[in-house]
Amino acid sequence: MQADGLILAGGKSSRMNGIHKGNLMYRQESFVDRLVNEFKKEARNIWISYGNQVHKEYKGCKIVLDKYMGCGSIGGLHAGLQNSRNKIIMTAPCDMPLIEMKLYYFLEQFLKPQSFGVVPLTEGKMQPLAALYRKEAAKILEQQIQIGNYRVKDAVKRMPVYFVEVSQYPDIRKMLLNINTLAEYRMLTRGEEYE
Repeated sequence: MQADGLILAGGKSSRMNGIHKGNLMYRQESFVDRLVNEFKKEARNIWISYGNQVHKEYKGCKIVLDKYMGCGSIGGLHAGLQNSRNKIIMTAPCDMPLIEMKLYYFLEQFLKPQSFGVVPLTEGKMQPLAALYRKEAAKILEQQIQIGNYRVKDAVKRMPVYFVEVSQYPDIRKMLLNINTLAEYRMLTRGEEYE
């Protein structure tokens, strides 16, 4: 797959008592390290979006800061897509440490020439931060930011994207589990399942 990888790591981690989620450890690797190592299998370039504060630099990766500050994940997604040197971008939030390249290979088969991307659904719930996008999607994200609506899902609904339900694929679904709280992190490290 000719694509760049974009890791979204600019969150405030407010539900993690200020611990940056990208630095959390799982199986001897930080969450961001795990995603970087997955993207290295395929990505032409790997970008790490940090909002306005760089938490850590990673060898072989490029840092991208938000053009529009204080917008949340839509700002990081926009900056990453805009700066990407490839037409296709694989995106991953740093709080989904179980993501593997298999997710993007799966999504790629649904990518049509006229679409702006492919976004997975889990039981109908959109997962727009772990998706495949074309660079053109940055235009819609920017328009959304400029009108003051920072909801990524609302921007994606305005794009010609393909939505694919993944609930029937347990391995793919598991990759989309995100770690938002210390309780969820403890469950992950103990190997327990949660929804």
